[in-house]
Amino acid sequence: MRLPYLSGAPFSPEDFLDKIIPNFWSFLIQLLALAALIVAVYFLAYRPLRKLIAKRREYVEENLDGAKQARKKAEAAEREAVHRKDDAKAEAAAIVATAKAEAKKEAEGIYREGREKLEKAEAESRSRIAKEEEDAKKELKRAAASLAMDATGRLLKEKVDSASDRKLVEGYIDELSDEGK
Repeated sequence: MRLPYLSGAPFSPEDFLDKIIPNFWSFLIQLLALAALIVAVYFLAYRPLRKLIAKRREYVEENLDGAKQARKKAEAAEREAVHRKDDAKAEAAAIVATAKAEAKKEAEGIYREGREKLEKAEAESRSRIAKEEEDAKKELKRAAASLAMDATGRLLKEKVDSASDRKLVEGYIDELSDEGK
């Protein structure tokens, strides 16, 4: 098996050139067509595609920046919300503590007021009882004086004769009436 290109006869320069470039004009037209195709692809596909990729990159970067800013805002808003919640809890605890203290003071005031009223009513009752006891003692003395006078009057009716008895009875009556006053 013999290969045609490896035959024993060497190529001449024209054969070599004819074999590489069979027709110069045909080669030149193909070369120009290739160049035109490269220029057309560059202007019609590569440049617009590169611009589109650049725009897309800007869009993605803007979205990433916007997302970062939105995340920062959301984190700040969350921190603010947590801070407000903590402040509200502290304020609520302070309000509850104040309300408890006020309620305790009011309860103590009501207790003190009730105790004072009770003590006042007790003192009034004691003074009324003491007054009634005193009135009862006076009434008893008056009744005793009246009884003694009645008894003295009866004795006087029976022994009006002696003058010494009369003086004794009058002194006793004076003494009883002084005690009744």
